[in-house]
Order: sequence, then structure tokens, then C-alpha cells
Amino acid sequence: MRPATHSKPAAPAPATAPHARPPPAPSLLGAASRAASSATPLSHHDILGLVEPFSREGLKLDLPASDRMARRLVFTPASAPPGSRLRTQWQLDLSDPAGAELTRSQTHPSGLCARAQARGGTPSELLACLQAVPEHQQWPELSGALVALSHRVDLRPRSGAPDLVAPTLVMTEARAQVAGCSLHLRVPRVHSMPGELELQPLVAASPPVAAAAAAAAGPVPQPTPPPADLLAVLGLRWSRLSLLRGAWRGTVQLKRREPARSAD
Repeated sequence: MRPATHSKPAAPAPATAPHARPPPAPSLLGAASRAASSATPLSHHDILGLVEPFSREGLKLDLPASDRMARRLVFTPASAPPGSRLRTQWQLDLSDPAGAELTRSQTHPSGLCARAQARGGTPSELLACLQAVPEHQQWPELSGALVALSHRVDLRPRSGAPDLVAPTLVMTEARAQVAGCSLHLRVPRVHSMPGELELQPLVAASPPVAAAAAAAAGPVPQPTPPPADLLAVLGLRWSRLSLLRGAWRGTVQLKRREPARSAD
């Protein structure tokens, strides 16, 4: 008589959590953050090699305003130009491996700021390029209005010539203060898109501290809403204004090709 054989019970299958989720997909934002954090900070030796063209043009390094970890250097004029009310600052950004970017910011006492940016080239070439942009081109004189124009400077390819040719100015935005209002024009990079307009009273457009001080001085009369066709009467390219997020907004059709687009 054979002894009874007892088979071992099968091992239970591993239980799966009913709410188990697949691992998250790699985040492009996280990858970009890791790439940015892996950039080598600027050493003192690097800075010494970068400041030479700026020092030669009378600009000094603003070390407290600079950021070595982010690879950004800020320069200011050693002395203010006589008769100028603008505060000028230069920022050299070396965080992008594709190339350096230099920005010149000119700020008026009213708060308006005009910027000129240039990319591609050595810091010395970028500085020479932006210095060729005259001040009056970004601060046109108009009766009864203060206007600040910002541009992107495209360096044209050089055909074996050692010197840079005249830069091509591409407008990126324009700001104006006129008749107690702030007018802002954004020029999209996509040439098929119209310019975006934003109109609002200067009281609403002022910084919070200034707005709080004005409120403490007494009740501020509410501005009269502008007619919807305030700009549309200028021609078919201008749209009607609509109130959106506390400002009156509209568009204006611009030419598609440069330099006619910026001139328009």
C-alpha cells in the first residue's frame, strides 16, 4: 500500500495594488532644471577674463547684483553720462550653452524701461553691437507722451569681414505714458500674429507701494472707461477694445517681414 502523497499548494500570485500607478514619465522641466543646475559656476578667473571689454568701455562690474552660480554678470557705468536721466544697466547671461546674451536696460525716473538684447558672438562683439544702438531710437520724442521701445538685435552673418555690420533691430515691445494712461504693445515672435495692445490708467498700472500711498492721500476718482472704438477709428488694422483682467485690450495688425514689421 502506497503512502499518500500530499502535493504542496501553489504559491499565491503576488497581489497587485488596486491603485498601483506606473512610474511617472521623465519630466522635461526636471531635466531642464538638472541641466541648469549642472552648469559650472563662474570662477574668479572666468570673471577676470570677461570684464576686460566692459572695463575698456567705462563699465564696472556690480558684483552684489551678479550671480556666479547662475552665470550672470551685471555691469553699470562708472559715471553717469552728463544730462541723461536714464539709469543704465548691462547684464551678460552665460547660462545658455548655445551662446551668450547681453541685455542693456535703460530705466526712466517714471519707471518706463527700454531694453536691447543681442545673442550670438563674444561678449566684446555683443557689447559693440548694442553700443551701436542709439539712445534716441529707443526713446523717441513725441509731444505729450513718453515712449520706451525695446528691441532684439539680430547679428547679421559676416562674410569674412572683421567688423560687425549694422545690427538689425527687431522690436519686441513698446510702452508709453500718455494722457494719464499706460499703453503697452507686445510684438509676438510669430510674424503671423498681430501686436497685442493693453491700455490702463496710470493709477492702476503703478507699483503697489505708490498705489497705497495714493489711496492714503484720499479717494481716487474712478477713470472713465474709454470707448470701445478708441483705436478702431484709426483704421481696419486696429481692433475694438475689450475689458479683460482689469485692462482694456485690443490688437493691431502688423506687417509680416522685417524690417517693415518693426517699422510698422
